[in-house]
Amino acid sequence: MTQTPTPRMLMLATAGALLFAYAPSFVSHDLWHVDELRYVEVAREMGTYGNLIVPHLNGEVYAEKPPLLFWLVIAIERVTGDYLVAGRVLMLLAVTATSAGIAALGSLLFQNRRVGALAAILYLTCPLVLDDGQRVLIDTLLVPCVTLSVWTLLRAAGSEAASRARWIGAAALAMTAASMTKGPVGPVVSIVGALVVGLAWRGRRGVSIIAITLSTAIALVTTVGWVLLASSDAGDAFRDRMLFAQTAGRVVHASAHVEPWYFYLTETPLHLLPWALILPAAVSYSVGTRRGSSTAGPDEATHAVHGLLAWAATGLVLFSLVSSKRPGYVVPLFPPLALAAAWAIARAETLEVSAHVRRWVGWPLLATTWCLIAIGILLAIVSLASGLDHGLNRVFEFDRLAGWSDDARIVLAALPGWTPIVGFAGGIGVVALAIRARNHRNAAQFVGAGASCGLALALTAAIAYATILPALNPLRATRPFAEAVMATVPPGEELVLVGSALDGRINLYTGVEHYRTVSEQDLPRAATESAAPLWAILKRHSDPLGKQRFDGFEIIQTLEMDRHRLVLLRSLEPGGEQHTSAEPFHEKPA
Repeated sequence: MTQTPTPRMLMLATAGALLFAYAPSFVSHDLWHVDELRYVEVAREMGTYGNLIVPHLNGEVYAEKPPLLFWLVIAIERVTGDYLVAGRVLMLLAVTATSAGIAALGSLLFQNRRVGALAAILYLTCPLVLDDGQRVLIDTLLVPCVTLSVWTLLRAAGSEAASRARWIGAAALAMTAASMTKGPVGPVVSIVGALVVGLAWRGRRGVSIIAITLSTAIALVTTVGWVLLASSDAGDAFRDRMLFAQTAGRVVHASAHVEPWYFYLTETPLHLLPWALILPAAVSYSVGTRRGSSTAGPDEATHAVHGLLAWAATGLVLFSLVSSKRPGYVVPLFPPLALAAAWAIARAETLEVSAHVRRWVGWPLLATTWCLIAIGILLAIVSLASGLDHGLNRVFEFDRLAGWSDDARIVLAALPGWTPIVGFAGGIGVVALAIRARNHRNAAQFVGAGASCGLALALTAAIAYATILPALNPLRATRPFAEAVMATVPPGEELVLVGSALDGRINLYTGVEHYRTVSEQDLPRAATESAAPLWAILKRHSDPLGKQRFDGFEIIQTLEMDRHRLVLLRSLEPGGEQHTSAEPFHEKPA
């Protein structure tokens, strides 16, 4: 017979999800995403070259993002001694703080610690959070700032006068952190959340205008003060870009990531799976229920769910009005959706919900458990077959990779030696957790079913991070290419970057503060003006390399990446022969 999980058990499950899903990223792969490479390099240049006020990238002023993420990476690097590790530690701290904020918000709104802890598990195991939580990204840091801002503002509204000042101070700190992470986006989402949730939850008693006004004012004064201080060193162009081009300019006319207005309506549910399947139950329960939880007062729990859903809906509308759109931009809206889904799961356990309505939660959990059982069995079979195949290959010495593409051969050859053991044991663990979730679900213990499904999802992610991602690293990491460039380019000969898309990617691994950047049109002239051979790195789409010609240059090395390649060129001596192809460079698997 299954045991109903207590709040302590759910908190342990949350810690387990964090450990499973996020710890392997420290050893599984290098930084891949172009944004995280850029952000870590900005932090490295600020910390290494001493200018902690003005962000720099490739030795030049970087007027794209506020500095909080860079400052935190620098502070953690002073302990770890490595900027890449510091970035990963910061992201682990960010998702941990978000989990704590979600749990605290759920306990406050529903007077039920089980709902808050379950919501933290649901948030941690959303596909987009599992992906972005491994990367050093601005939005991952913004989420805890927004979540804690809303929680502290709601606490300030419900506190006595003696303790209200402390909660206002905490709200101002969280709001300032949100503003110094991503500009006005953080305070706007926080204010919308505090107003909508507070009014729906307890009416006028749930909102403190003084707390919202003071915390917003402190956040804006701090952020504008930093901009003005930095612009006194970097110039008025820095001020104008930070205050106008990066705020109103991106709302009206974005230069990148332009998507149609309905982008988030189609993308967000996919990134919330499988928990998006629970949200119709939250809507149904909250609309059709007239009585709230007896511990939360008349209708307060239901009203709180109305506010959470309204917060997410309002945020989606606001983000849809912005011309620049990316899936990660709406991650600050995942906590209210996770809380609404967790409340629906917990509500389905009560006698106040009919068996017919309970199916809104029951069938998504059942479908999730069967999918996880299938995934676990597949992982175990594939891992076992991989181990047997490797053993047969060693005995009979046949080429088990014959007929595969070059990239597939690199990945399969680079699979760690522990892949069969980890994959088989992990697959069995996923099946066991999924069966436990199914048993909880059959016993109408839906909270236990949701927590077990979340742990199974986190374990599945951990298996991928421990096996597949290290094998993909040779195809995605810039480090081996940058190190090979340093070993190839002779001392005293200039290396230039073609375009600005490579800023930070090469600097981070070579340790060079500044590379001259030239346009592709000006590259031949730069070569003729150089007394010594000129070396250049440029980024190309993955078109056939034989169709590409670089007048006056020969191709020395290429790195094939996800959808593009990096190309190392060297200028030819007068009358030298031009080459238009080179062997693709990959880090050799150990």
